[in-house]
Amino acid sequence: MTANNHRNINLETKNVEEKFLQLCSGLSKFQVELGLSTFSEWNKNTNKQEIVNKRLQENNKPDIHVTPLSILHYNIRHFLSNQSDLIDIISRYNPTIISLNELGTCVPDKIIKQLLFSYNIFTNKGTNPHGGVVLAIDKRLNAIQLKIEELNIVAVQLIIKNQTYAIVSIYSPPNESLPLKIMSSLRKNFKNIVIVGDLNAKHTSWGCTTINHKG
Repeated sequence: MTANNHRNINLETKNVEEKFLQLCSGLSKFQVELGLSTFSEWNKNTNKQEIVNKRLQENNKPDIHVTPLSILHYNIRHFLSNQSDLIDIISRYNPTIISLNELGTCVPDKIIKQLLFSYNIFTNKGTNPHGGVVLAIDKRLNAIQLKIEELNIVAVQLIIKNQTYAIVSIYSPPNESLPLKIMSSLRKNFKNIVIVGDLNAKHTSWGCTTINHKG
């Protein structure tokens, strides 16, 4: 290919891109970038069918943005003894987020990751033998762990459809006070927040037979 031919192709490409941009009114930034990316690949790649197949595969991927979030909380009470029960529950409900409390012992992250291999795992230790908290987030979701300097709490941030969410798992032992300061701080910083866990809070309004200081 001569230099003149190469220059002519570049000019034609630029002209087509400019015409495409003129037609992009009303499209999102993502849609415009996807169109330009596809056009660039089309010009560079001689195998057009390969590009078509690539786009079809992308379109056929499960779209987590339109999948309802489902959260499973389980007081597993002893992780090593109740793994089969956990897998049965996950198989039945297929949750996108899993919260576990009361691991019963110090469980290495490696073991949890091996069991819940399709999830990203976030953990924190407990203050007593029953403690320990886990959040398992579907790998299709972009989860970032929030820095919380307190045991028995683990929290992550999710961004879905330009909305930010905080998902928090808390285990509060019976003889300890609720972490109200951290809970209030999280509520103040996140418009959308879901707090799950075993707070050991009792009140007759919730069907309990007694009321304790947490209720």
